[in-house]
Formats: sequence, structure tokens, C-alpha cells
Amino acid sequence: MSRALWAGVTGLSANAFKLDVIGNNIANLNTTGFKAGRALFGDLLKQTLSGGTASISGGSAGINPVQVGTGVKIMGVDTDFTQGAFLTTDNVTDLAVAGNGFFILNNGSRTVYTRDGAFGVDNDGAFISPFNGYNVQGWQAVDGVITSTGVTGDITVPLGTDTVSNATSTVTLVGNLDSTSTVDGVGTTAVSGSINDDGNGGAAAVGATLLVDLENGVGTNANLETGDYITVSASKGSGNITARTFTIGTTGTTLAHFAAFLEDSFGIVPDTNTAATEGVTIAGGQISLQGNIGTANAITAITITATDVGGGLAIDTTVFNSLLQADGFNGFTESTAAVGESSFTQMTVYDSLGVAHTVDAIFARADASANNWSFFATGDDNFLAGTRGTELLATAGSLTFATTGAVSTFTGNQLSMNLQTGATTPLAPTISGDQLTQFGTTSAVSLQTQDGFPPGTLESITIAASGIITGIYSNGLTQNIAQIAMSSFTNEDGLLAAGENLYLTGVNSGTPSVGTPGSGGRGSLNSGFLEQSNVDLARQFSDLIIAQRAYQASARTISAADALLAEAVNLV
Repeated sequence: MSRALWAGVTGLSANAFKLDVIGNNIANLNTTGFKAGRALFGDLLKQTLSGGTASISGGSAGINPVQVGTGVKIMGVDTDFTQGAFLTTDNVTDLAVAGNGFFILNNGSRTVYTRDGAFGVDNDGAFISPFNGYNVQGWQAVDGVITSTGVTGDITVPLGTDTVSNATSTVTLVGNLDSTSTVDGVGTTAVSGSINDDGNGGAAAVGATLLVDLENGVGTNANLETGDYITVSASKGSGNITARTFTIGTTGTTLAHFAAFLEDSFGIVPDTNTAATEGVTIAGGQISLQGNIGTANAITAITITATDVGGGLAIDTTVFNSLLQADGFNGFTESTAAVGESSFTQMTVYDSLGVAHTVDAIFARADASANNWSFFATGDDNFLAGTRGTELLATAGSLTFATTGAVSTFTGNQLSMNLQTGATTPLAPTISGDQLTQFGTTSAVSLQTQDGFPPGTLESITIAASGIITGIYSNGLTQNIAQIAMSSFTNEDGLLAAGENLYLTGVNSGTPSVGTPGSGGRGSLNSGFLEQSNVDLARQFSDLIIAQRAYQASARTISAADALLAEAVNLV
């Protein structure tokens, strides 16, 4: 009878313990990354009343042992480490592990592990678990390069920190120039209308003629005045030349100044590969234009307009158009169109302050019977202002190929830009054409790389499944910042729960195996998600009912045993 009492007591204790486990599971239903526990029962040592006997050959059969159980005990509580459902948060620093493994956290004195990926960035840029102050561990990038084989450390995400700008020193071009071209390159030639000089008795205008004295053949002045400005635009090759403005009295005063301004604006440079004299000149009372060779240098749709800023005289646009727009509508009169195989590409380079400058590069076949190409580079108007107005980068060189189609020589590829941005001047990037070829296919040259970049502020981050944190900067650049580390264990059930969703290594967990997410059996990361508790509420309620009934039944066992003992006492 006493055994029944003690068995009932153990049943009460064990089922009460199971209720504790169930209650903890239900209480943590909404705990991020929580793993449900499970109470496991085992019976106590049974009292053996008879050990039983073996069967006798030709005699009696064997007799089974007679044992009476003495109750139940808790064998242990194991943890269910199966995957929890994902909850979307749209917060990039929230991370959920898909698969095995734990995040590694450190507070300077101890290392802990967690499945709770609700992370954030503090005011010092530390990547942390914000509710307990632990630092997320991983590998910090150096100049965008991550070495994930060394010792892990605290991760820093320097939001709001400027990058260091870098001046361009090398620009690499790749592509091919067509060897099958059979036409020698020719440049655009065009001429303006007839221009006379009001200040010289109506004689044909020359370079020294003042812009305010420009008149037509019948002696009518265009009425240009100091402060008025002239806007020039055109198409070059397959693109458009940015409209540029010449201000009378500021940019220049004479027709020669304006001719030099046109030459700069159109990016025309002398080319030693040709017999022509490239440039914009004044002769016979007209502005003559001789462009560089190749269709990519073709100058068309020249449009020149004048704007009156409010002086004593209003500009006579009819006269002005007859001078500088010979057809009265669409720019200079073209006498020769540019022809010849050529290729155009545009490059952006940066000075030491991170200011961007645009450089146009054109290769044009100089001689169809030789492996010789002209190289032209023209730049934007952020360069030092000179006596000719806005001085643009303008240079010409040559590129020759061997019979194998490989580059033999490349001259004029060392640019020199005198800057007015306050940056180190000159900016002198080298154009590398080592990877260019000359084969019998279509000409196409493009920028492959350039090693300069502008300053930018780290505005946001992305986190890849591999744990790589990539920074997105205000200048459009992206750069690797760090990589999150993860740890796996041979026996996850051997970990010690330390509260706050943290685990410590245990004597039976095995040593942590540290590596990158998605490798070595570790799960991958999902940014913008959190792993929910894996508690199955329906199962917990079912287990709760069973534990409750088992507790009640154990109590009834005690009550029944007590009643029987009372009857035995009443017999006395």
C-alpha cells in the first residue's frame, strides 16, 4: 500500500514538472528564436519480489520475474531545435537563420550564442543585439576585402561615415578596332555665312574683329553688346555636345576668341596623323571649321543662338542668323561630311577631392592601308579657365597595332588636366589600351575600369545569405563592410540556456565550429526576417490536458491508498 502512496507522490512531482515545461513553452510562444522544451519521463527502479526461474527440459516451464514499480522520475528536458517559422519585418538588420547554427555574440567578457537575430546599429556604428548590448561577431572588411579565415571580432557598420576620395590614376579600355576598314578618315568641314567688320568700314571680318562690330554684307549690325551671350550646341558622332555659353566681355571679345571657343566646344584638336589642319579658323570673312577624322568625330546640327541681356540695343536675330547660321535654321553649311572607321567611348575620372570629370575618347582609322589609328581625348569644362575662354582638355595621339592584332604603340595616352576645383593639379590619368585589339570585326571600345572614386556617405546596407554586409553609399558605390560569423555544434542539446535567448557552451555540446553562413552545414541568413518560436500551441494544449489528467490520477492514487490504509486501521 505504501508503494502506491509513494508512486502517486512521484507522479504528482513528475507531472507538475511537465506542467512547468509546458507553461514555459506557452509563455515563450512569441519569443524570437525560442526553442520548445520537452519533459521526458522514466520509471523508477522496480522492487523485485521474485526473480523468476528458467524452464526445465522435460519438466516445468519457466516462471517470469515478479516486479512492482515504485513510481516515475524526470529523465530530462530536451530542446527541440527544429526550424521556427519566419516573420517578415522589412528591417534589414533583422536576420533569421534558415537551417542549423547560431549567431555569435560577445560583450567583452564572455561569448554566447543565439538564434535571435533582432540586431541593430548603435550610435558608434557597432552591430549589436540592442536588448542586451552584446556585439555581433564576424570579420571586418579592409578596403572592401573580407578575410573570413581569421579570428572573429566585433562588427562595425559606420553609417554616416564618409569614404576617402581617390584621384583616378589609370583608366583601362577594352574592345576591338575593325581592321577591315578600306576608307581613309576624313573630318567634317563647314563654313559660316559672310561676316563683315562694322568697325573697319564694312571690310571682311578678321580674327581681331570685335563681336560688337559684326555686320552683314549690306552693313546692318547684329547689335551684339557686352554682356550678351551666345549659346552653341551641336551633335558629334552619335551623341550631343553639351550646350555651352560664350559671354561677350567675359569669355572673350573678338571673333578669334569666339572661334577658339567653338574649337574647344567641339573638341577639335590637331592630329599629326593627317595632312589637314584641324581647328576653327577665320578666313575671307568666314568662320571655317575643320573637324577631326572619323564618323565618331562628325560634327553636325550646329546651332548658334544669341540672347540679349538687356542693353541699349536689341539683338538683330535675322542678321545674327545670316552670319553664324548660314542656312538660317540648322547651323553652319557643311561642305564635307566626316567619314572613316571610328569608335567612341566616354569615361568619368575623379580628382583628389572626388570631383567627377568627363573625358570623351575616340579612335579613328588614320590610314586604311596601315595599322594606324588616331586617338582623341576631350574633356569637360571643369578645367582651368584660360585666355581662350573655357579651356577644355584636348589632346591627340596615335595607336598602332602589330600584325597579330595586338597593340604595338600607344602615344598621347597620358592626359593632363589643369583643375580649378581646388584639387591636386594636374590630374594626370593614364589611358591603358593594352587590352585593345585590331581584328576584322566591328569596332567597339568601352571603359573597363578606372581606379578613382568620389566621396560618399554610407547611407544603407544590405545583408546577403552568406552574411556579407554590403554598404550602399550616397555616390552610388557599393562596398563590402563585414561578414557575419556563425557557429554550429555537434550536440545542440548540450548547450546551456542562459536566458535572454542566449546559450552557453556546455560540457556535452562540443566545441563551437565557427564559419560563414551557408558553409559547413550552417544555415543561410534571411535579411528582413525573424525566426519565430517553434512552439506548437495545439500540441502544448494537448500535452497540458494529459499532464493535468495524469496529475489528477496520481492524486487519486494517493487518495485511494489512503482510504485503504484507513480501512485497515479500522479493522483494529
